[in-house]
Amino acid sequence: MVRLISLALREVDTIRTTKLLFFNKQEEDILWRCQLDDLAANDERFQVEYILSEPSASWTGRKGRVDETLLNDLLLRPHGSKCYVCVCGPSAFTEQTLGYGILMIMINNNSSSVLSK
Repeated sequence: MVRLISLALREVDTIRTTKLLFFNKQEEDILWRCQLDDLAANDERFQVEYILSEPSASWTGRKGRVDETLLNDLLLRPHGSKCYVCVCGPSAFTEQTLGYGILMIMINNNSSSVLSK
């Protein structure tokens, strides 16, 4: 995943912003964290947000599970802008997330959004 994001940022000059929403149960479940943090620090077009469903007491980042409110907050963008969303994870997570994404598109009537799994 890190290599794909890095390649896309390096080779596709039309990418304005890439935002990775990385959902995990606990902090130790976050794969490639150092590499993702380095990529975010070195390319202003890339942002990563870690969201934990079972965080430790010391976790200062976002907490929770994927839901309509969280996605709406994190994916808010100017009207008419294009958005491509990829979802990866266990089947139940993927289907639930895609369902919320489709609902958001219908509510916002934004036909320039694309969902993929």
